[in-house]
Amino acid sequence: TWDGTRLHSNGVAKIKTKAVADGDYLIEIRLLKALGDWDNPDHWETWTSPIITIDRPDVNDDKNPKRN
Repeated sequence: TWDGTRLHSNGVAKIKTKAVADGDYLIEIRLLKALGDWDNPDHWETWTSPIITIDRPDVNDDKNPKRN
């Protein structure tokens, strides 16, 4: 499962977890076959997820009153 977050690093500080914006996403995983040639597209396996929609509830609605 994916929780709607991503890893973020500015290259200097430690890596932080950040939430992605609401929207539709695809996750693509690419794997180089054993002993494959990095520059040969036929030596790669690719899998693309179905569309994943992130639509978080508004924190200011009646069920989630705004925090002070």
